[in-house]
Amino acid sequence: MKVKIFSLFVLLIAGSINAFSQISEDKKIQIENQYDKVLWYTLKSDGYLEVIKNDLYGALDKNGNILFPCQYDHVYYSEGYFEVEKDKKLGAFDKNGKLLFPCLYEKVYYDEDEKHFEVTLKGKNGLLGYNGKQIIPCLYEDIYYDDDNDYYKVTLNGKVGTLDGKGKQIFPCIYDEIYKHDDPDYYKLTYNGKVGIFDLKGKKIFDFKYTDLCWWETEDQIGCQVKQGDKVGFVSKEGKELIPCQYDNILYYAESNKDIYFWNVFVYGTCANAVS
Repeated sequence: MKVKIFSLFVLLIAGSINAFSQISEDKKIQIENQYDKVLWYTLKSDGYLEVIKNDLYGALDKNGNILFPCQYDHVYYSEGYFEVEKDKKLGAFDKNGKLLFPCLYEKVYYDEDEKHFEVTLKGKNGLLGYNGKQIIPCLYEDIYYDDDNDYYKVTLNGKVGTLDGKGKQIFPCIYDEIYKHDDPDYYKLTYNGKVGIFDLKGKKIFDFKYTDLCWWETEDQIGCQVKQGDKVGFVSKEGKELIPCQYDNILYYAESNKDIYFWNVFVYGTCANAVS
C-alpha cells in the first residue's frame, strides 16, 4: 500500500509539471545535457526556466528557448520582468527576454503602479520607464512621485525642485520646500524662510516676500491670505497686495451680485472694514 501511495504522489507531481510545461521529453534531455543545472521548479512557479552553466545564470522560456544566456551571477523574476546581477551591478530584461537596461546600477526597484524603475547609480537616484528609457537621470538624493498631480519632487544637495511627468524641469533644486495645492492649483515654494506662489507652469504669482500662506479664498478664487511675522494681509491671485500685513486676522465676505469684496480686519482685538 505504501508503494502505491508513493507512486501515485510521484505521478501527480510529474503530471502537474508536464501539464504546465510545453517542453517535450527530448527537449528536456537536450536542456539537461546543455547546462550544469536546470531549476525545473521555476518553470512551474514562474513560467520560465532558470539554468546554470559555469556558475552563471540564464533563463529559457516555457518552450525551452533562450530568453537570455548564462552570463549573470544571479537572476530574480518579479512583476513581469527579470532582474539580473553581474559583478554586483543590476540590470533588467522584460518577460520576453528583451534587454531593458544593462547591469549598471547598484539598486533597482520596479514600481508596479507607476510602471517605472527607480534606479541608483554611484549613490544617486533616477528613474527609467518600463522600456528602459531614461525619465530622470541619476542625479538626485531623493525622488518622490506625486501620482495625484503627475509631477516629481527631487532633492539635490539638500534642496528641493520639481519635474513634470516626463522629467522636464519645472523648478530647479534651490528651494527649501515645494508643495502643490489643488482647488485652486498652485505651487507654494519656500526659499530662505519666505514663501512664493507660482502657477502650474512655473510662472510667479508673487515673490518671496511673506513668511507663510494661510488660506486661499477658493469660492471666488480672488487670492490668498498671507502672513508676515505674526500679522496677516491679503494678496490677489495676480499677486497684487490688496491688504498689507498689519492685522491680527482677516474675515472675507463677498456680495453675490456685485463685483465688490468686503473685509473685516481685526487690529489688536478691534474691527475695521475694508472694501476692494
